Amino acid sequence: MKPAAPSTRSVSPTAPQPDHGTNHPTGGERAHNHDASPADTLYQHHATGHERAHNHDAQSVGPQPVRGIYQLLASHTLETWTSRSWEFAGPIWLADLVPDSLLPLSIYGVVVCLGAILAGPRIGKYVDSHTRWNAVWITVVIAKVAMVLAALLLHAWFLTVQHPDGSVASTLRGWFGPSGVQNAFLAVLCILGLVIKWSNMGYVISVERDWVVVMTNHESTVLSHTNAWIRRIDLLSKMLAPLAMAAVTTGFKPLIATLALGGFALVDMVLELILFTHVRKHHPRLSQPKETPDDSDTDPDHHIAGAESTSPILVYLRHPVLLASLAMAALYLTVLSFGGTMIAYLKTEQHLDDNIIAGARAVAAVMGVGATWLAPFLIDRVGPERAGLWSIWLQALTLAPTVVTKTVDPWLLVACVTVSRVWLWTFDLAHAQVMQDAVAAHEVGAVNGVHLAMCSVGDVLTYVLTLVWTRPDQFPIPMRISVGCVLVGAILWTAYSARVRKHLVHWERVPLLRGSRD
Repeated sequence: MKPAAPSTRSVSPTAPQPDHGTNHPTGGERAHNHDASPADTLYQHHATGHERAHNHDAQSVGPQPVRGIYQLLASHTLETWTSRSWEFAGPIWLADLVPDSLLPLSIYGVVVCLGAILAGPRIGKYVDSHTRWNAVWITVVIAKVAMVLAALLLHAWFLTVQHPDGSVASTLRGWFGPSGVQNAFLAVLCILGLVIKWSNMGYVISVERDWVVVMTNHESTVLSHTNAWIRRIDLLSKMLAPLAMAAVTTGFKPLIATLALGGFALVDMVLELILFTHVRKHHPRLSQPKETPDDSDTDPDHHIAGAESTSPILVYLRHPVLLASLAMAALYLTVLSFGGTMIAYLKTEQHLDDNIIAGARAVAAVMGVGATWLAPFLIDRVGPERAGLWSIWLQALTLAPTVVTKTVDPWLLVACVTVSRVWLWTFDLAHAQVMQDAVAAHEVGAVNGVHLAMCSVGDVLTYVLTLVWTRPDQFPIPMRISVGCVLVGAILWTAYSARVRKHLVHWERVPLLRGSRD
């Protein structure tokens, strides 16, 4: 695939908005579609940057604003803020309730991850079998209701702990016995945690993999910038929501804080539904059944084998994006992030100051947000496949110095992990656009549902690494395994890129080789 010409469009998400459904050719077909009329090129095919550079008539027709994009971004902000708040507060409250053991936290984390693995394909199938609107509002309502119930459950649990002689504690002891109350609370909390996780997976598949494609009408440049804003909101919420929630958990008693989070989840649900309804009014396709191969001519570059199969796993395994998906899933098996394992190692074994660790973590977060500006710039110019190829190999090269030496230099480790976040999130956005471009509308749920399940496999295997090598002084072993997984991901993406682009290097552009051929 040839590099796309530099875009002269504004970075704000804009795109033409037809109401009819079309099939969108991928790069291979668009490259040969130079005879299309300006209207066809702009409203049906949405050529890549390279074709637009040679189609001055199509460029002369200016793009129209993406209707409802700001409402979508606002609703996504609410969704991610609430989810990140729960992810932060839930474990803290659970640790407060059972302070003498980490087992409940471990059980909760493993159950949620395993549930994501087992249910991912079914969730994807559910998304494919419903209209885009139904898939979103149902997942939003279920997630928020489950979060409210979980907050009420934790509130009741705190009541039994703080007031063991109260009516609530006495009633529960009568139902479950003196030793069964804690187990009952934990079991129900795990079930609600699963429901929240499943609903969030359905939301990600629906909104991040499908709605934005429909709203931008698959226009490559606009799609890359919209994806960047989606990820930018994710990363900022991941940074800021825990800070806000920490102020709540430290400033108020748990009995009040749990109710506050539950109340916010209810308000969030109402606001999200209002905003999504506004978006839906601007895009009738969101309320219509998804296009299938029987409804229109099918893009030859889109994989449709297995579309009639009832097994999402078979659709996933037969799909051309399999290698690309596995490349991303490989990156989920890692301890090289500023999480608990690496922080414990830096503090106990390398004796780094808390302020240094906190500062490095903040810089890494800023690097990740910065990548959301770099990625669309790169994707617009060289395409998502090549942008992904460059970024994942740069990530591997950035992390390589941590494993080439026999001893681990803490400063080198911190520097490499911090810088690698730029390439990690650049690759993430390139991968997201590949999944959007290559997966047909009727297969979005099936492919992405299994993909998210495979990513959860990486999360579970990370748990396994920390269970096998439990001591902080053994951290270099899972660290090397993590770097190896990045290398595996780079190789898988290289194989995918070579298959799609039919080459890896433009040998004709190498001066020495070009001269010898002449």
